Amino acid sequence: MSTQNFSLPNSPHDYYLPDVFLSGEASDNNLVVHNLAKDTPAHMSLGFSQHALSVVLAGKKLIQAATQKLTVTPGSALLYRAGAQTLTLDSPDYRSYLVFFTSAELCDFVQAHAVQISSDKPNQSILRISPAPSLKARLAAQHQHEQSFGPPSVRMRKLLLNQILLELLEFNGPQVFSSLYQAAMRDKDSQLQTVLQENWRHDISMSDLAAKANMSRASFARRVKQVYGLSPAEWISIRRLGLAWHLLAFTGKRPSEVAVEVGYTSHSAFAQAFKRHFGISPSHATTSTTQQQLSNWQHDISVTAD
Repeated sequence: MSTQNFSLPNSPHDYYLPDVFLSGEASDNNLVVHNLAKDTPAHMSLGFSQHALSVVLAGKKLIQAATQKLTVTPGSALLYRAGAQTLTLDSPDYRSYLVFFTSAELCDFVQAHAVQISSDKPNQSILRISPAPSLKARLAAQHQHEQSFGPPSVRMRKLLLNQILLELLEFNGPQVFSSLYQAAMRDKDSQLQTVLQENWRHDISMSDLAAKANMSRASFARRVKQVYGLSPAEWISIRRLGLAWHLLAFTGKRPSEVAVEVGYTSHSAFAQAFKRHFGISPSHATTSTTQQQLSNWQHDISVTAD
């Protein structure tokens, strides 16, 4: 056992995954994302809006999530449950493949293949798993294909995801999905979550969002407030602005480009919302500013390597 002390941000907003990858190589339909430490801050507070499989290729990542403290190195593989909140520190050479999938996709897979799910209550948001020897090569080939020919069709993505999940099932047994599946089945607001997740970057009215959730506008607003402690507009604004900060700080895009990309139709409305949320204008959200913010927000935690 070894212990390493390091600093992590206690920031007023999280980076959400897969949000921060939507502007780079990955689109909403990409199956495999190549995660490079050089493209993101070394220290991050991360929230997962979807389930994720992570296969480490190089470097090291230290993770703290609730009561869990993990160190992952090349060859390691993890499953993150949707809703997981983590604090992380990546080495400069850290690289991994990530595969994101929704609760609906997981439930479809479990039901289609009659996977026997344990009734034990899930108690961990991150599960260390054993990757099949062929998994890394499969992900590498798929990533290269997407780089050359673009994302797969919806039908092909479903087929490819099922192949990956089947490989995890064969190599780890049905317990590998128990935590993720039980959490998904207990989520009484999964439809509400799905509607918000699928539409937060779109120019859509509250009435249309409510209709997609099969609720009246008043019921929709009331339920979002009960679940998230925010109005629908506030929830969407926080997600948009969190992604906007990342795009401005780490992609070099202009504020006008970012405003459109995260769903704002008015640049002035974007600039006002950004300054109100972060206290600075979009033009000042540079990489150096981000690192200074992280320094200002940092607190020490001790991570025990297992």
